[in-house]
Amino acid sequence: MQTKRRGRTTDITKGKVVSTTVAGGSEFQSGRKPVFVANTTIEIVVAENVFGCVYGKDGINLAHLKEISGAKVQVCDPVPGKREGMVVISGTPDETQVAQSLLHAFFQSGQ
Repeated sequence: MQTKRRGRTTDITKGKVVSTTVAGGSEFQSGRKPVFVANTTIEIVVAENVFGCVYGKDGINLAHLKEISGAKVQVCDPVPGKREGMVVISGTPDETQVAQSLLHAFFQSGQ
């Protein structure tokens, strides 16, 4: 699995940040506005042979992923003839990072 965030690539599977929404905040005395990242969407390409780990037994992994991270998680199952599916994670940077970490743990445990 590989995740890409603003030009930086980390080996996880094949993935990338699709979009990041940035919102401005209140002004500092210097006149600059602080910038807050409000929402991030990450697409993670998952090989067919480990795709079952996304769901887990009776969907428990997917349920835990959503509950613990607070991120919105969409799963696109592998289509016939393709060897990969996709998981799309959206939320704050913290939510998406937690969801990614949990997903990676599911892959490592093989459950």
